[in-house]
Amino acid sequence: IGSDQNTEYFVGDLAEALEGKILNNPEKASDLIENYMMGSSTFDRGAAYYQRKNNKAVLVWGERPGYRKAALAALPQLALQTSTRCVVISDAAVPLPAILQKAEEKGVPLISVPGKLAEVINKLEKAMQGTTFAQEQKISPLLDMLPVVLNSALLNCDFRVNNQM
Repeated sequence: IGSDQNTEYFVGDLAEALEGKILNNPEKASDLIENYMMGSSTFDRGAAYYQRKNNKAVLVWGERPGYRKAALAALPQLALQTSTRCVVISDAAVPLPAILQKAEEKGVPLISVPGKLAEVINKLEKAMQGTTFAQEQKISPLLDMLPVVLNSALLNCDFRVNNQM
């Protein structure tokens, strides 16, 4: 799932947008999410996969019990040991007590949300369409990003051409 500076959410806002329930670490509701990742379906490369993005929300399948058990069992070793802001679990699933405890220890909220994963992703995408730069924490990354995306040479060229006419 792609992300840029205007699609960032706080953990609590994400839970609200997805009509979910934060199961642990509610004090982390004001943490800013900068990236979104799907739960890895390959456990042998999971650690490398989750290390690709920082300050992320990880979305995992809750509707597939066999996969859910394996995915949630792998989370303490994988997603919870990287820079993860929260884990979103679809189908209103509740993780095993050991996973909940590990998430609490790591300070990573688990959010249980209704709906199949595809529905959750669609809901997230719709919610992102209305996001703004209202969060003060977005200003610094946005300013850092401007020189990268703003081609000042082209702008200067366009202004000179327009001024000469």
